[in-house]
Amino acid sequence: MQASVDLMLAIKDTMKPLVDQGMSMDEVLAQNPLSVFEKFAWFHIPTERMTMIIYCLLAEN
Repeated sequence: MQASVDLMLAIKDTMKPLVDQGMSMDEVLAQNPLSVFEKFAWFHIPTERMTMIIYCLLAEN
């Protein structure tokens, strides 16, 4: 369980600065910031979709 929490915190730390800079979703997708986490897989969710989900969660806060 802690590994999952650590993974999500690392993802947040990777993406939050991009959102805070005001980058659009398309700009963030172009950078593919979650590519370094692909080894952990998202089960049936493609990395692009996971990036979009995380972007939306961070952008609304």
